Amino acid sequence: ENIEAVPVSPPIGDLKKACLALITTSGVIPPGNPDGFRGFQNMRWGKYSIEGLNCMLNANWDVLHGGYNTGSMKKNPNYGVPLDICREMEREGIFRKLYSHFYATPGARGLLSVMHQLGNDMALEMKSNGVDGALLVST
Repeated sequence: ENIEAVPVSPPIGDLKKACLALITTSGVIPPGNPDGFRGFQNMRWGKYSIEGLNCMLNANWDVLHGGYNTGSMKKNPNYGVPLDICREMEREGIFRKLYSHFYATPGARGLLSVMHQLGNDMALEMKSNGVDGALLVST
């Protein structure tokens, strides 16, 4: 499968003024899989609120991923969406703000062309919401 090169984004000028978002391919999703993700060769992404949460353990999450044993992630979804440490960094002023939602897609055996399109779609959506950069957490 051929895919075009992805251009490197310029660095964030001043992290202390930046709004950052979290992206995960770990398969952390809301209970019941409301977006109909597949464990393998997923073709969509989701955006889920973390507004008012300081830790992923403060809400119910499920994990759907066909590429690893999800037991540890189910016990502590901060491994895939490190909200706890990011909130700490936000309070310390390392960056200005953590975006109110995280982005997710189970990445197991995803086609490169599909993953490329999902990444582009997420980037455009983040940019339109004032996000300056993202932390991609993979498994």
